[in-house]
Amino acid sequence: MAPMNRPLSREEFTLAGAGGAVLLVHGLGGGPYELQLLGEHLHRNLGWTVRAIQLPGHRAASTLMPHSTWPEWLAGAEDALAELERDTGEAAVNVVAFSMGSLPALRLAEKGRLRGRLAVLAPFFSVYRPAGLNIEPAMGLSPYVPRRRPPLGNRSMREQTQTCVPFSFFSTKAARSALELAKVVLADAHQIQIPTLVLQGDHDTVVDPGGAERLAARLTCSRAFQMIQGSDHLLALDAQREEVFSAVEKFLRPERPA
Repeated sequence: MAPMNRPLSREEFTLAGAGGAVLLVHGLGGGPYELQLLGEHLHRNLGWTVRAIQLPGHRAASTLMPHSTWPEWLAGAEDALAELERDTGEAAVNVVAFSMGSLPALRLAEKGRLRGRLAVLAPFFSVYRPAGLNIEPAMGLSPYVPRRRPPLGNRSMREQTQTCVPFSFFSTKAARSALELAKVVLADAHQIQIPTLVLQGDHDTVVDPGGAERLAARLTCSRAFQMIQGSDHLLALDAQREEVFSAVEKFLRPERPA
């Protein structure tokens, strides 16, 4: 069992509990630290087992991010889900996924593989575009792009997060693969049958906030959508994180009889 309130870390962790289970899936070029504080909150308040994984292509820090692709991420997420089901005896494992990690999680839901609840934070459907600038074609000009500072409005948390960032340069091949999966996921979103929560920051400087709105509009399952006012991309770390924690906990918490 990992200690509570530990420094942010890029390493995988498991917080052992009972009565439920949550799998945390990080974003592109990131790691468990992106959802660590949220995971600790859920473990503390719900008492469930919480496990944060590292997706393929993210398991060793280096200057250049490996050129991993969406079939690898999908397989990695499905393997982690199966392992958590076996370890906890919970057939209905809940999943909380961030940014690119939302895509394999949503795809597993579309395939009927998820039986718990699904919460996606700042889902990666299209990259942020300042007015008049089309970014995506430029991604094909170089295999790597320099990484910018962590997308957080909260300066103190941004400095803490920077110590965990695993790569100095993003793989544009990996980013293009994520966008390929995004198209498939959005087209098939109507197939999802489990309850789904979509959270998005209105000041996101990494993904287009409209992507989360398009996803929510295409869902036909029991769904909820919430725009987090003032938050940048790293919803579970930014200054508004307590609002995010509360929304996810409320969504996952079992309903009590009246």
